[in-house]
This record gives sequence, C-alpha cells and structure tokens, in this order.
Amino acid sequence: MAQVASSQQDRRGISVSTVVNKQTFEIKLSVNTPDYSPSEWLINPTIPQAPKRYWIVDGNELTIKDATGQATADAEYLVSQKESRKNELETEHLEELETRYPAHRREALQLLLTEAMITGNIERAEYIGQAVAWAEQGRTDLYTVQDQVDAAVTPEEANTQTLNLEDWLAVDPRISVRTAEGING
Repeated sequence: MAQVASSQQDRRGISVSTVVNKQTFEIKLSVNTPDYSPSEWLINPTIPQAPKRYWIVDGNELTIKDATGQATADAEYLVSQKESRKNELETEHLEELETRYPAHRREALQLLLTEAMITGNIERAEYIGQAVAWAEQGRTDLYTVQDQVDAAVTPEEANTQTLNLEDWLAVDPRISVRTAEGING
C-alpha cells in the first residue's frame, strides 16, 4: 500500500507538505511548501512501498519501474553492494596490517630487504621474508573472502561474508626493523 502525502497547515497556518527530490528521491516531511520548487521537488506525491531503486518520476508522480527496470535496478544494486562489501573487507584487513606494521616500518623493512638482496645478506632477507610471507597470506585470505562476495547472488549474501583475521594475526612473525638492521649475515 502506497503512502499518500497531503498538504496540511501547521498551527501558524503555514502550508506544509511532504516533498521528494526528483533526482535523488530524498524525502522531506512537514516542510514549508513554497520553499520547494516543483521543477526540482514532487509536492505531496504518493510514496511507493518499494525500494527507491525502483522509483521513477512520471510527470508529477512517483511510480515504480516495470519488471525489466526492476531487474536492472536489482542487478546494479547487487554490483554496488558487492563492491562496497569488498572495500569494507579490504579496509578491515589494511587497518590491521597498519596496526602491526605502520607504513614507515614497512618502508624501512622494504629498504632493508632490498639491501639484503643486493648484498647477499641471506639471513636478513630470510628474517624479513617472514613478514612478507605473512602479509601475502593475509592478502590471500582477503582475496578468498572477496571471491565469496563476488559469488554471492543476493546483497544479503554478499554482506554476510566476513574476514576472520584472528588466525592470521596469531601467526604474525613480529619482525623488527632494529633486529633486521642488526643481522649482518
């Protein structure tokens, strides 16, 4: 059942309405009607009982897309929800990585690893390599869950995919820049 909005007057006698932006579908309730241009806002439209992604403006009314339009909107929404969820998971992963190995520490370790490779300091390279392998495992875990998000057939399924970081964090080799600098093997 659709909601029908109607103009009313507030206690001061000012005309108030429900308005819906024709572009964004933003809904504003009990607004001063003259403050909203009918070229940008629908004044007291019937509000469809459907997700906004199904709405279309038809003249001065809100209507619902046909079945093909709804299917297209659902497909676009699913893609959007998947991308959003994958970004959330990546942010979660990167925040944990940054907590353990801030950018300045990762840069120092990268320089030390490069130097170790150039000078043949295998012991230092192997020490730092533990952190590299650990970070790669974290990315692999992230990619596995992101693939599960991609395989989801509904937005709800995509949003229920979680990244379990506990096992990965538990095996952090806790590589130290100072220790790496001290390895002259």
